[in-house]
Amino acid sequence: MFYKLWNSGPVGHILADVLLATSILVALYLLFIGYRKFLTYLGLGRLKNTTVKYAKVYDLRPPYAKGKVQFGYELGEETQVKFQIIDKNEKLIKLFEEEKKQEGIYPIDFDTTNFSNGEYFYQLITPYQTITKKFFIVN
Repeated sequence: MFYKLWNSGPVGHILADVLLATSILVALYLLFIGYRKFLTYLGLGRLKNTTVKYAKVYDLRPPYAKGKVQFGYELGEETQVKFQIIDKNEKLIKLFEEEKKQEGIYPIDFDTTNFSNGEYFYQLITPYQTITKKFFIVN
């Protein structure tokens, strides 16, 4: 078919080139679609859509603690958590929780009167993240 158009003059020449180019593009597209289907069949196609809802730790307002204070954090999904207080040398001062928690908001009460004044950090650790925030004890 293409050779008949090719030999029919300049208009046939152009028409034959357009048809040939279109045929090649369609064939390449079909090969690409087949390749993607084959990868999906092998399990190597698109990655599964996984989302992780990260935890949120609330700020201590004001950032200094005197007497009894309340920390808080929020989980977007069930996960293993560890909530602790460390000093500026990263020494563990108090471990509050180390367990699997459901989605929700969790308050933690802390009495600062048994601790010396200074700079401390409260920290939430999950399998996906570690959040560390600074606060000061001023009794």
